[in-house]
Amino acid sequence: MPEFCVGTAQFGMEYGIANATGKPTKSELLEIIKHATDNNVTYFDTAQSYEKCEILLGECYSKLDIENIKIITKLHPSLGNCKKKIIYNSIKSSLYDLKQNSLYGFIAHNIESLGNDSFRSSIMKAKSEGLISKCGVSIYTPEEAKIALRNPIVDILQIPLNIFDRRWFDQGIIELACSKNIRLFFRSIFLQGFIFLEKDNLVGKGMRWSLPYYQKIKNILRNTDEDPIQLTFNLLSEISSDSVIIFGVDNIIQLKKAIKCIKKTKLFTKYSSNNQWWENLPHFPEKFFNPSKW
Repeated sequence: MPEFCVGTAQFGMEYGIANATGKPTKSELLEIIKHATDNNVTYFDTAQSYEKCEILLGECYSKLDIENIKIITKLHPSLGNCKKKIIYNSIKSSLYDLKQNSLYGFIAHNIESLGNDSFRSSIMKAKSEGLISKCGVSIYTPEEAKIALRNPIVDILQIPLNIFDRRWFDQGIIELACSKNIRLFFRSIFLQGFIFLEKDNLVGKGMRWSLPYYQKIKNILRNTDEDPIQLTFNLLSEISSDSVIIFGVDNIIQLKKAIKCIKKTKLFTKYSSNNQWWENLPHFPEKFFNPSKW
């Protein structure tokens, strides 16, 4: 059974097209983290570029006195081409802000950083000192994934995967990663909240171009009998028993609903046995799956 991870971008900044409540307050953040860890969700995905998110998380972990959490953070994109000392010091800085002795994962925020020799050498130094356990990269396209999977320092790979995106299967990314024992982290599983929006919301956000794809998604969901969150957890859980599913929440109500769905998550749904779900999906353009192009 895969594990689950709380995505924290929305804790430090305004994030997500469907976010209607903004950043949670400090007290709300404490409640979210406590409820997650009380329900065995102990992975947290963050980044140096999420404004003050690392500091906020560190304060909460310290106040709640939580043990056995597994944190993945990402190198700030602006540091991707810097020298070894700067990258290494950024790892130390993240540890200080997060109030941790070590990180489960420290990953590049883009494929370009992964190709920097200084990134590789700083990672190897941090690993040898026990500051980090895993290294990897967060990528955006199957083409980038193929490059990352050829890099020997990659232990974990973050890919944006939602239940309407068949590219990762069609291009063999999932199979290749599993064959190399590289742990997959699935992020943007709700397409930054797109699947929860209504047509008027999209028009109001200047996304009229997405309406044809929105309608296709609604038609697909209309033919299922599961809540979109539950369906997403079920389908992504089938892909690999060693994967980690990252989900973002804006408030405690959303987290509680997600936890309920996690507890009901089952393998082998009627939609996806023998890849039935993925093979029957229509093809969508890359722009639809990449919020940076919206």
